[in-house]
Amino acid sequence: MVKVLVYGGGHNGIVREVECEDSAVRIIRGDWIRDRNVSHKGEKIEPVNYDEEFSVREFEYAEGQVYLIAEHDVTIPDEDIRKRIDVMISLKSLP
Repeated sequence: MVKVLVYGGGHNGIVREVECEDSAVRIIRGDWIRDRNVSHKGEKIEPVNYDEEFSVREFEYAEGQVYLIAEHDVTIPDEDIRKRIDVMISLKSLP
């Protein structure tokens, strides 16, 4: 598991831990669940189709410090990513 900074798909710069083996990863949407399994009987309705494929890229924050950025249908400017990493480091969400 690695930590990535996630943008798009209902996420706006949050840190998630994901299994990342190549340049794409599936992450649960942050804003809504597309479909519900209506055939499920019981108290809890289970979500269906609730994840999206995010492209993953490396972002060089400082010399020797590289963070993984996951994006879905968005491209975030480097300066915005740099500011968000500063915030996440101060909150101790990123090393």
